[in-house]
Amino acid sequence: MASLQSFMIKLPCSVKELCLDITLQCGQSFRWKKTPTGKWTGMIHKTVWTLSQDLENIYCVLHNYSQKDDYEIICETKDTLNSNSMQEQNSTIKGKRRPNSKQISFVDQKTYKRKKQKIDENQMCKLEVKEEVAGSVPVNVKSETTFPHNADVHNCQGLTRRSQSKKRPETLEESQNTTKEFNKDCRLQHAGDSLISSIKSEETCEVFDTKDKDNVSTILKPVLAISDLVDSCKEDLKDFTSSEYCNPPPKILEYYTQLLKSYFRLDVSLQDLYAEWSEKDPNFARVAPSFPGVRMLDQPPVENVFSFICSSNNNINRISQLVEKLCIHFGDVECEVDGKVWHSFPRVEQLCSSGIEAKLRDLGFGYRASYISQSALFLSSCGEEAWLNSLKLLPYEECHQQLLKLTGVGPKVADCISLMSLDHLGSIPVDTHVFQIAARDYLPELRTCKTVTAKVYAKISEHFRHLYGPYAGWAHSVLFSADLKKFSSAKQKTGEQKKEKKKQQSKV
Repeated sequence: MASLQSFMIKLPCSVKELCLDITLQCGQSFRWKKTPTGKWTGMIHKTVWTLSQDLENIYCVLHNYSQKDDYEIICETKDTLNSNSMQEQNSTIKGKRRPNSKQISFVDQKTYKRKKQKIDENQMCKLEVKEEVAGSVPVNVKSETTFPHNADVHNCQGLTRRSQSKKRPETLEESQNTTKEFNKDCRLQHAGDSLISSIKSEETCEVFDTKDKDNVSTILKPVLAISDLVDSCKEDLKDFTSSEYCNPPPKILEYYTQLLKSYFRLDVSLQDLYAEWSEKDPNFARVAPSFPGVRMLDQPPVENVFSFICSSNNNINRISQLVEKLCIHFGDVECEVDGKVWHSFPRVEQLCSSGIEAKLRDLGFGYRASYISQSALFLSSCGEEAWLNSLKLLPYEECHQQLLKLTGVGPKVADCISLMSLDHLGSIPVDTHVFQIAARDYLPELRTCKTVTAKVYAKISEHFRHLYGPYAGWAHSVLFSADLKKFSSAKQKTGEQKKEKKKQQSKV
Protein backbone atom coordinates (compact mmCIF):
# COMPACT_ATOMS: atom_id res chain seq x y z
CA MET A 1 0.00 0.00 0.00
CA ALA A 2 1.50 3.32 -1.11
CA SER A 3 1.83 5.91 1.63
CA LEU A 4 0.86 9.52 1.12
CA GLN A 5 3.33 12.34 1.63
CA SER A 6 3.25 16.12 1.85
CA PHE A 7 5.30 19.02 0.58
CA MET A 8 5.01 22.77 0.25
CA ILE A 9 5.15 25.09 -2.76
CA LYS A 10 5.71 28.81 -2.39
CA LEU A 11 4.08 30.91 -5.12
CA PRO A 12 5.21 34.53 -5.47
CA CYS A 13 1.86 36.31 -5.77
CA SER A 14 0.71 39.51 -4.10
CA VAL A 15 -2.64 39.75 -2.40
CA LYS A 16 -3.69 42.28 -5.03
CA GLU A 17 -3.24 39.55 -7.63
CA LEU A 18 -5.04 36.87 -5.61
CA CYS A 19 -7.01 37.32 -2.40
CA LEU A 20 -7.85 33.86 -1.07
CA ASP A 21 -10.39 35.15 1.45
CA ILE A 22 -12.58 36.60 -1.29
CA THR A 23 -11.91 34.31 -4.24
CA LEU A 24 -12.52 31.05 -2.36
CA GLN A 25 -15.86 32.05 -0.85
CA CYS A 26 -17.57 34.16 -3.51
CA GLY A 27 -19.61 31.34 -5.03
CA GLN A 28 -17.21 29.90 -7.60
CA SER A 29 -15.98 26.72 -5.91
CA PHE A 30 -17.80 25.02 -3.05
CA ARG A 31 -14.97 22.76 -1.88
CA TRP A 32 -12.85 25.11 0.22
CA LYS A 33 -13.11 25.32 4.01
CA LYS A 34 -11.55 28.01 6.16
CA THR A 35 -9.63 26.70 9.17
CA PRO A 36 -9.73 28.30 12.65
CA THR A 37 -6.23 29.68 12.00
CA GLY A 38 -7.31 31.50 8.84
CA LYS A 39 -5.92 29.09 6.24
CA TRP A 40 -7.93 27.40 3.50
CA THR A 41 -8.10 23.64 2.96
CA GLY A 42 -9.74 22.22 -0.13
CA MET A 43 -9.33 20.25 -3.32
CA ILE A 44 -8.01 21.04 -6.77
CA HIS A 45 -9.13 18.11 -8.88
CA LYS A 46 -8.00 15.10 -6.80
CA THR A 47 -5.30 16.87 -4.82
CA VAL A 48 -5.87 18.16 -1.27
CA TRP A 49 -4.25 21.48 -0.36
CA THR A 50 -3.93 23.89 2.54
CA LEU A 51 -3.33 27.47 1.41
CA SER A 52 -2.23 30.56 3.30
CA GLN A 53 -0.80 33.87 2.20
CA ASP A 54 1.06 36.97 3.24
CA LEU A 55 1.45 40.22 1.33
CA GLU A 56 3.71 38.79 -1.33
CA ASN A 57 3.39 34.98 -1.42
CA ILE A 58 0.97 32.08 -1.28
CA TYR A 59 2.08 28.98 0.67
CA CYS A 60 0.54 25.82 -0.75
CA VAL A 61 0.71 22.54 1.17
CA LEU A 62 -0.10 19.38 -0.78
CA HIS A 63 -1.33 16.63 1.56
CA ASN A 64 -1.89 13.58 -0.65
CA TYR A 65 1.19 13.25 -2.82
CA SER A 66 2.19 9.72 -3.84
CA GLN A 67 5.46 9.19 -5.71
CA LYS A 68 4.23 5.94 -7.22
CA ASP A 69 1.16 7.52 -8.78
CA ASP A 70 2.47 10.75 -10.21
CA TYR A 71 5.93 10.48 -11.72
CA GLU A 72 5.03 8.96 -15.10
CA ILE A 73 2.11 11.27 -15.80
CA ILE A 74 4.15 14.34 -14.88
CA CYS A 75 6.97 13.41 -17.24
CA GLU A 76 4.45 12.84 -20.02
CA THR A 77 2.42 16.02 -19.61
CA LYS A 78 5.00 18.58 -18.49
CA ASP A 79 5.72 19.97 -21.96
CA THR A 80 2.02 20.16 -22.82
CA LEU A 81 1.17 22.03 -19.62
CA ASN A 82 3.98 24.54 -20.09
CA SER A 83 2.93 25.09 -23.69
CA ASN A 84 -0.68 25.69 -22.67
CA SER A 85 0.32 28.17 -19.99
CA MET A 86 2.31 30.30 -22.45
CA GLN A 87 -0.43 30.24 -25.08
CA GLU A 88 -3.43 31.03 -22.88
CA GLN A 89 -3.07 34.78 -22.52
CA ASN A 90 -2.15 35.36 -26.16
CA SER A 91 -5.06 33.34 -27.57
CA THR A 92 -7.99 35.58 -26.63
CA ILE A 93 -10.57 35.31 -29.40
CA LYS A 94 -13.95 37.04 -29.25
CA GLY A 95 -14.00 37.36 -25.50
CA LYS A 96 -12.59 33.95 -24.64
CA ARG A 97 -9.27 32.18 -24.28
CA ARG A 98 -8.95 29.24 -26.62
CA PRO A 99 -6.93 26.43 -25.05
CA ASN A 100 -4.61 24.15 -26.95
CA SER A 101 -6.70 21.40 -28.54
CA LYS A 102 -4.41 18.84 -26.91
CA GLN A 103 -4.82 20.31 -23.45
CA ILE A 104 -4.65 17.59 -20.82
CA SER A 105 -7.14 17.75 -17.98
CA PHE A 106 -5.96 17.65 -14.39
CA VAL A 107 -9.09 15.78 -13.28
CA ASP A 108 -7.40 12.38 -13.14
CA GLN A 109 -3.79 12.62 -12.00
CA LYS A 110 -3.33 8.89 -11.53
CA THR A 111 -1.69 6.51 -13.98
CA TYR A 112 -3.87 6.22 -17.05
CA LYS A 113 -4.00 4.71 -20.53
CA ARG A 114 -4.61 6.60 -23.73
CA LYS A 115 -7.32 5.56 -26.12
CA LYS A 116 -9.18 7.12 -29.00
CA GLN A 117 -12.91 7.59 -28.64
CA LYS A 118 -15.20 8.94 -31.33
CA ILE A 119 -17.50 11.67 -30.12
CA ASP A 120 -20.93 11.98 -31.67
CA GLU A 121 -21.02 14.25 -34.73
CA ASN A 122 -23.26 16.66 -32.84
CA GLN A 123 -20.29 17.53 -30.66
CA MET A 124 -18.20 18.49 -33.71
CA CYS A 125 -14.90 17.45 -32.20
CA LYS A 126 -12.58 14.55 -31.50
CA LEU A 127 -10.40 14.52 -28.42
CA GLU A 128 -8.13 12.10 -26.69
CA VAL A 129 -9.86 10.55 -23.73
CA LYS A 130 -7.98 9.30 -20.71
CA GLU A 131 -9.14 6.11 -19.13
CA GLU A 132 -8.37 5.57 -15.48
CA VAL A 133 -6.66 2.33 -14.55
CA ALA A 134 -8.84 0.39 -12.14
CA GLY A 135 -8.09 0.88 -8.47
CA SER A 136 -8.23 3.82 -6.11
CA VAL A 137 -5.39 5.48 -4.27
CA PRO A 138 -4.55 3.74 -0.99
CA VAL A 139 -4.85 6.07 1.97
CA ASN A 140 -2.23 6.29 4.65
CA VAL A 141 -3.56 5.45 8.09
CA LYS A 142 -1.70 8.39 9.60
CA SER A 143 -3.51 11.69 9.77
CA GLU A 144 -1.97 14.78 8.17
CA THR A 145 -2.85 16.78 11.27
CA THR A 146 0.70 17.84 12.08
CA PHE A 147 1.60 19.39 8.77
CA PRO A 148 -0.54 22.54 8.63
CA HIS A 149 1.26 23.78 11.72
CA ASN A 150 4.58 23.26 9.98
CA ALA A 151 3.31 25.46 7.18
CA ASP A 152 2.38 28.09 9.76
CA VAL A 153 5.89 28.06 11.20
CA HIS A 154 7.36 28.55 7.76
CA ASN A 155 4.87 31.31 7.02
CA CYS A 156 5.93 33.16 10.14
CA GLN A 157 9.44 33.44 8.77
CA GLY A 158 8.08 35.04 5.63
CA LEU A 159 5.66 37.38 7.37
CA THR A 160 8.03 39.86 8.97
CA ARG A 161 6.96 43.36 8.11
CA ARG A 162 8.62 44.56 4.95
CA SER A 163 9.84 48.05 4.09
CA GLN A 164 7.76 50.10 1.68
CA SER A 165 10.54 50.14 -0.93
CA LYS A 166 9.80 48.05 -3.98
CA LYS A 167 11.78 44.85 -4.32
CA ARG A 168 12.60 42.82 -7.38
CA PRO A 169 9.91 40.11 -7.84
CA GLU A 170 11.12 36.67 -6.88
CA THR A 171 11.87 34.44 -9.86
CA LEU A 172 10.43 30.94 -10.25
CA GLU A 173 13.90 29.46 -9.67
CA GLU A 174 14.32 31.42 -6.42
CA SER A 175 10.84 30.37 -5.30
CA GLN A 176 11.65 26.70 -5.98
CA ASN A 177 14.93 27.06 -4.10
CA THR A 178 13.03 28.43 -1.10
CA THR A 179 10.61 25.52 -1.34
CA LYS A 180 13.45 22.99 -1.55
CA GLU A 181 15.23 24.48 1.46
CA PHE A 182 12.06 24.40 3.53
CA ASN A 183 11.28 20.83 2.48
CA LYS A 184 14.85 19.82 3.31
CA ASP A 185 14.63 21.41 6.77
CA CYS A 186 11.40 19.60 7.49
CA ARG A 187 13.07 16.24 6.97
CA LEU A 188 15.24 16.72 10.03
CA GLN A 189 14.42 14.49 12.95
CA HIS A 190 14.04 17.48 15.26
CA ALA A 191 12.40 19.80 12.78
CA GLY A 192 10.05 21.22 15.37
CA ASP A 193 12.69 22.73 17.64
CA SER A 194 14.82 24.10 14.81
CA LEU A 195 11.90 25.73 13.05
CA ILE A 196 10.32 27.16 16.17
CA SER A 197 13.58 28.69 17.30
CA SER A 198 13.90 30.53 13.99
CA ILE A 199 10.66 32.47 14.38
CA LYS A 200 11.35 36.17 14.73
CA SER A 201 8.24 37.98 13.58
CA GLU A 202 5.58 39.01 16.06
CA GLU A 203 2.44 37.97 14.26
CA THR A 204 1.22 36.08 11.23
CA CYS A 205 -0.65 38.78 9.40
CA GLU A 206 -2.80 38.71 6.28
CA VAL A 207 -3.64 42.42 6.03
CA PHE A 208 -2.57 44.07 2.78
CA ASP A 209 -1.77 47.58 1.63
CA THR A 210 -3.70 49.62 -0.90
CA LYS A 211 -2.65 52.83 -2.57
CA ASP A 212 -4.55 54.70 0.10
CA LYS A 213 -3.14 53.46 3.40
CA ASP A 214 -6.27 54.61 5.20
CA ASN A 215 -8.34 52.44 2.90
CA VAL A 216 -7.34 48.94 3.97
CA SER A 217 -9.80 46.09 3.63
CA THR A 218 -10.62 44.30 6.86
CA ILE A 219 -11.55 41.07 5.12
CA LEU A 220 -8.08 39.71 5.85
CA LYS A 221 -7.22 39.69 9.52
CA PRO A 222 -4.30 38.58 11.71
CA VAL A 223 -4.29 34.81 11.81
CA LEU A 224 -2.35 33.61 14.82
CA ALA A 225 -0.08 35.17 17.40
CA ILE A 226 3.41 33.65 17.45
CA SER A 227 3.17 32.74 21.12
CA ASP A 228 0.07 30.64 20.37
CA LEU A 229 1.71 29.17 17.30
CA VAL A 230 4.81 28.00 19.15
CA ASP A 231 2.75 26.30 21.86
CA SER A 232 0.68 24.40 19.30
CA CYS A 233 3.68 23.46 17.14
CA LYS A 234 5.75 21.99 19.96
CA GLU A 235 3.15 19.31 20.61
CA ASP A 236 2.20 18.67 17.00
CA LEU A 237 5.78 18.44 15.73
CA LYS A 238 6.94 16.09 18.47
CA ASP A 239 6.36 12.93 16.42
CA PHE A 240 7.12 14.47 13.03
CA THR A 241 9.30 12.19 10.86
CA SER A 242 10.76 12.32 7.36
CA SER A 243 8.44 9.53 6.20
CA GLU A 244 5.46 11.88 6.45
CA TYR A 245 7.13 14.69 4.55
CA CYS A 246 9.15 14.64 1.34
CA ASN A 247 11.45 16.71 -0.82
CA PRO A 248 10.10 15.93 -4.32
CA PRO A 249 12.21 16.13 -7.50
CA PRO A 250 12.08 19.31 -9.62
CA LYS A 251 9.73 17.78 -12.19
CA ILE A 252 7.17 17.08 -9.48
CA LEU A 253 7.42 20.62 -8.11
CA GLU A 254 7.15 22.03 -11.62
CA TYR A 255 4.04 20.00 -12.36
CA TYR A 256 2.18 20.95 -9.20
CA THR A 257 3.28 24.57 -9.50
CA GLN A 258 1.72 24.64 -12.95
CA LEU A 259 -1.40 22.96 -11.57
CA LEU A 260 -1.81 25.78 -9.04
CA LYS A 261 -1.08 28.50 -11.57
CA SER A 262 -3.58 27.01 -13.99
CA TYR A 263 -6.30 26.69 -11.34
CA PHE A 264 -5.91 30.33 -10.26
CA ARG A 265 -5.20 31.59 -13.81
CA LEU A 266 -2.04 33.30 -12.60
CA ASP A 267 -0.90 33.91 -16.18
CA VAL A 268 -3.28 36.90 -16.27
CA SER A 269 -2.23 40.18 -14.62
CA LEU A 270 -5.18 41.09 -12.44
CA GLN A 271 -3.92 44.54 -11.48
CA ASP A 272 -3.75 45.47 -15.16
CA LEU A 273 -7.33 44.29 -15.64
CA TYR A 274 -8.52 46.19 -12.56
CA ALA A 275 -6.90 49.36 -13.91
CA GLU A 276 -8.57 48.86 -17.30
CA TRP A 277 -12.00 48.17 -15.80
CA SER A 278 -11.73 51.10 -13.38
CA GLU A 279 -10.93 53.45 -16.25
CA LYS A 280 -14.00 52.25 -18.15
CA ASP A 281 -16.40 52.16 -15.20
CA PRO A 282 -16.53 54.65 -12.28
CA ASN A 283 -18.67 52.22 -10.30
CA PHE A 284 -16.04 49.50 -10.62
CA ALA A 285 -13.38 52.03 -9.59
CA ARG A 286 -15.40 52.73 -6.45
CA VAL A 287 -15.80 49.05 -5.52
CA ALA A 288 -12.36 47.72 -6.52
CA PRO A 289 -10.25 49.04 -3.59
CA SER A 290 -12.31 47.02 -1.11
CA PHE A 291 -12.24 43.85 -3.21
CA PRO A 292 -8.77 43.30 -4.65
CA GLY A 293 -7.45 39.99 -5.92
CA VAL A 294 -10.75 38.44 -7.02
CA ARG A 295 -9.69 35.76 -9.50
CA MET A 296 -11.75 33.57 -11.78
CA LEU A 297 -10.90 29.94 -11.00
CA ASP A 298 -10.33 27.38 -13.76
CA GLN A 299 -12.26 24.43 -12.36
CA PRO A 300 -12.73 20.82 -13.50
CA PRO A 301 -15.71 20.82 -15.90
CA VAL A 302 -17.49 17.75 -14.48
CA GLU A 303 -17.29 19.05 -10.92
CA ASN A 304 -18.44 22.48 -12.07
CA VAL A 305 -21.45 21.11 -13.96
CA PHE A 306 -22.88 19.15 -11.04
CA SER A 307 -22.00 21.81 -8.47
CA PHE A 308 -24.05 24.38 -10.34
CA ILE A 309 -26.89 21.96 -10.96
CA CYS A 310 -27.03 21.90 -7.14
CA SER A 311 -27.16 25.72 -7.12
CA SER A 312 -30.76 25.90 -8.33
CA ASN A 313 -32.72 28.06 -5.83
CA ASN A 314 -29.93 27.74 -3.26
CA ASN A 315 -27.48 29.93 -1.36
CA ILE A 316 -23.72 29.36 -1.17
CA ASN A 317 -23.80 27.55 2.18
CA ARG A 318 -26.52 25.16 1.07
CA ILE A 319 -24.78 24.46 -2.25
CA SER A 320 -21.57 23.67 -0.37
CA GLN A 321 -23.44 21.18 1.82
CA LEU A 322 -24.92 19.38 -1.19
CA VAL A 323 -21.58 19.23 -3.00
CA GLU A 324 -19.99 17.82 0.15
CA LYS A 325 -22.66 15.10 0.27
CA LEU A 326 -21.95 14.17 -3.34
CA CYS A 327 -18.27 13.74 -2.54
CA ILE A 328 -18.75 11.81 0.71
CA HIS A 329 -21.32 9.35 -0.64
CA PHE A 330 -20.06 8.85 -4.21
CA GLY A 331 -16.43 10.03 -4.39
CA ASP A 332 -13.18 8.28 -3.46
CA VAL A 333 -11.33 8.82 -0.19
CA GLU A 334 -8.13 10.81 -0.78
CA CYS A 335 -6.66 11.61 2.64
CA GLU A 336 -7.34 12.98 6.12
CA VAL A 337 -6.37 16.48 7.24
CA ASP A 338 -6.92 17.67 10.81
CA GLY A 339 -9.42 14.90 11.48
CA LYS A 340 -11.47 15.55 8.33
CA VAL A 341 -11.53 12.93 5.58
CA TRP A 342 -11.39 14.44 2.10
CA HIS A 343 -13.15 12.75 -0.81
CA SER A 344 -12.64 13.44 -4.49
CA PHE A 345 -15.55 14.71 -6.54
CA PRO A 346 -17.37 11.68 -8.02
CA ARG A 347 -16.69 10.64 -11.58
CA VAL A 348 -19.53 10.60 -14.09
CA GLU A 349 -19.70 6.79 -13.95
CA GLN A 350 -20.16 6.97 -10.17
CA LEU A 351 -23.16 9.27 -10.67
CA CYS A 352 -24.69 6.82 -13.15
CA SER A 353 -24.94 3.97 -10.67
CA SER A 354 -28.21 2.14 -10.15
CA GLY A 355 -30.65 3.78 -7.76
CA ILE A 356 -28.69 7.00 -7.46
CA GLU A 357 -31.72 9.27 -7.89
CA ALA A 358 -33.51 7.69 -4.94
CA LYS A 359 -30.39 7.90 -2.80
CA LEU A 360 -29.92 11.56 -3.68
CA ARG A 361 -33.49 12.30 -2.67
CA ASP A 362 -32.86 10.57 0.66
CA LEU A 363 -29.82 12.83 1.10
CA GLY A 364 -31.95 15.96 0.67
CA PHE A 365 -31.30 16.91 -2.97
CA GLY A 366 -35.01 17.10 -3.79
CA TYR A 367 -35.87 17.69 -7.45
CA ARG A 368 -32.17 18.20 -8.18
CA ALA A 369 -31.70 14.42 -7.77
CA SER A 370 -33.28 13.72 -11.16
CA TYR A 371 -31.26 16.56 -12.73
CA ILE A 372 -28.01 15.00 -11.51
CA SER A 373 -28.98 11.49 -12.56
CA GLN A 374 -30.14 12.46 -16.05
CA SER A 375 -27.20 14.79 -16.71
CA ALA A 376 -24.76 12.08 -15.64
CA LEU A 377 -26.34 9.65 -18.11
CA PHE A 378 -26.18 12.27 -20.86
CA LEU A 379 -22.49 12.96 -20.23
CA SER A 380 -21.76 9.25 -20.10
CA SER A 381 -23.33 8.79 -23.53
CA CYS A 382 -21.44 11.59 -25.28
CA GLY A 383 -17.88 11.43 -23.97
CA GLU A 384 -18.00 12.71 -20.37
CA GLU A 385 -15.24 15.24 -19.69
CA ALA A 386 -13.87 14.98 -23.23
CA TRP A 387 -17.17 16.32 -24.54
CA LEU A 388 -17.14 19.17 -22.03
CA ASN A 389 -13.55 20.04 -22.95
CA SER A 390 -14.51 20.09 -26.62
CA LEU A 391 -16.90 22.95 -25.84
CA LYS A 392 -13.89 25.16 -25.07
CA LEU A 393 -13.12 25.15 -28.78
CA LEU A 394 -16.57 26.36 -29.84
CA PRO A 395 -17.75 29.98 -30.03
CA TYR A 396 -19.45 31.11 -26.82
CA GLU A 397 -22.97 31.00 -28.26
CA GLU A 398 -22.58 27.41 -29.49
CA CYS A 399 -21.01 26.30 -26.20
CA HIS A 400 -23.92 27.84 -24.31
CA GLN A 401 -26.48 26.06 -26.48
CA GLN A 402 -24.74 22.70 -26.08
CA LEU A 403 -24.77 23.03 -22.28
CA LEU A 404 -28.52 23.63 -22.30
CA LYS A 405 -28.91 19.99 -23.39
CA LEU A 406 -28.03 18.96 -19.83
CA THR A 407 -31.05 18.43 -17.58
CA GLY A 408 -31.21 21.11 -14.90
CA VAL A 409 -28.97 23.52 -16.81
CA GLY A 410 -30.64 26.80 -17.74
CA PRO A 411 -29.09 30.00 -19.16
CA LYS A 412 -27.55 31.13 -15.86
CA VAL A 413 -26.01 27.75 -14.97
CA ALA A 414 -24.76 27.37 -18.55
CA ASP A 415 -23.01 30.72 -18.21
CA CYS A 416 -21.51 29.71 -14.85
CA ILE A 417 -20.07 26.55 -16.39
CA SER A 418 -18.84 28.41 -19.47
CA LEU A 419 -17.15 31.06 -17.35
CA MET A 420 -15.64 28.95 -14.58
CA SER A 421 -14.50 25.81 -16.36
CA LEU A 422 -14.70 26.19 -20.15
CA ASP A 423 -12.55 29.31 -20.74
CA HIS A 424 -15.38 31.52 -22.01
CA LEU A 425 -14.38 34.47 -19.82
CA GLY A 426 -16.90 36.81 -21.42
CA SER A 427 -19.84 34.79 -20.04
CA ILE A 428 -22.14 36.74 -17.70
CA PRO A 429 -24.27 34.60 -15.35
CA VAL A 430 -27.29 36.74 -14.45
CA ASP A 431 -28.94 35.88 -11.15
CA THR A 432 -30.85 38.01 -8.63
CA HIS A 433 -27.67 39.71 -7.39
CA VAL A 434 -26.46 40.62 -10.87
CA PHE A 435 -29.93 41.81 -11.92
CA GLN A 436 -30.08 44.10 -8.88
CA ILE A 437 -26.59 45.44 -9.58
CA ALA A 438 -27.48 46.12 -13.21
CA ALA A 439 -30.79 47.83 -12.39
CA ARG A 440 -29.30 49.88 -9.54
CA ASP A 441 -26.02 51.02 -11.09
CA TYR A 442 -26.11 50.54 -14.87
CA LEU A 443 -29.54 50.07 -16.48
CA PRO A 444 -32.15 52.11 -14.54
CA GLU A 445 -34.85 51.20 -17.08
CA LEU A 446 -34.81 47.68 -15.61
CA ARG A 447 -36.00 48.85 -12.20
CA THR A 448 -39.62 48.32 -13.19
CA CYS A 449 -38.98 44.73 -14.27
CA LYS A 450 -40.24 42.13 -11.81
CA THR A 451 -38.61 39.06 -13.34
CA VAL A 452 -35.50 38.29 -15.37
CA THR A 453 -36.94 37.38 -18.75
CA ALA A 454 -34.82 36.07 -21.61
CA LYS A 455 -34.80 39.58 -23.09
CA VAL A 456 -33.68 41.17 -19.80
CA TYR A 457 -31.04 38.48 -19.33
CA ALA A 458 -29.59 39.12 -22.79
CA LYS A 459 -29.63 42.90 -22.28
CA ILE A 460 -27.68 42.69 -19.01
CA SER A 461 -25.15 40.24 -20.45
CA GLU A 462 -24.52 42.33 -23.54
CA HIS A 463 -24.17 45.52 -21.49
CA PHE A 464 -21.39 44.07 -19.33
CA ARG A 465 -19.65 42.43 -22.29
CA HIS A 466 -19.65 45.74 -24.16
CA LEU A 467 -18.46 47.61 -21.06
CA TYR A 468 -15.65 45.31 -19.89
CA GLY A 469 -14.55 43.43 -23.00
CA PRO A 470 -13.06 39.90 -23.28
CA TYR A 471 -12.82 39.36 -19.50
CA ALA A 472 -16.30 40.71 -18.75
CA GLY A 473 -17.29 37.64 -16.72
CA TRP A 474 -14.27 38.16 -14.50
CA ALA A 475 -15.13 41.83 -13.92
CA HIS A 476 -18.71 40.89 -13.18
CA SER A 477 -17.51 38.47 -10.47
CA VAL A 478 -15.86 41.38 -8.63
CA LEU A 479 -19.17 43.27 -8.62
CA PHE A 480 -20.96 40.08 -7.56
CA SER A 481 -18.55 39.58 -4.63
CA ALA A 482 -19.05 43.18 -3.53
CA ASP A 483 -22.81 42.60 -3.43
CA LEU A 484 -22.63 39.54 -1.16
CA LYS A 485 -23.75 40.11 2.42
CA LYS A 486 -20.77 38.21 3.86
CA PHE A 487 -18.47 40.96 2.59
CA SER A 488 -20.71 43.91 3.43
CA SER A 489 -18.88 44.79 6.66
CA ALA A 490 -15.60 45.31 4.80
CA LYS A 491 -17.24 47.57 2.23
CA GLN A 492 -19.08 49.52 4.92
CA LYS A 493 -15.94 50.04 6.98
CA THR A 494 -14.02 51.20 3.92
CA GLY A 495 -16.75 53.76 3.22
CA GLU A 496 -16.64 55.01 6.79
CA GLN A 497 -12.86 55.39 6.57
CA LYS A 498 -13.21 57.49 3.42
CA LYS A 499 -15.81 59.75 5.05
CA GLU A 500 -13.63 60.22 8.12
CA LYS A 501 -10.65 61.09 5.96
CA LYS A 502 -12.68 63.70 4.05
CA LYS A 503 -13.80 65.26 7.34
CA GLN A 504 -10.22 65.52 8.55
CA GLN A 505 -9.10 67.07 5.26
CA SER A 506 -11.94 69.61 5.38
CA LYS A 507 -10.92 70.66 8.89
CA VAL A 508 -7.39 71.33 7.68
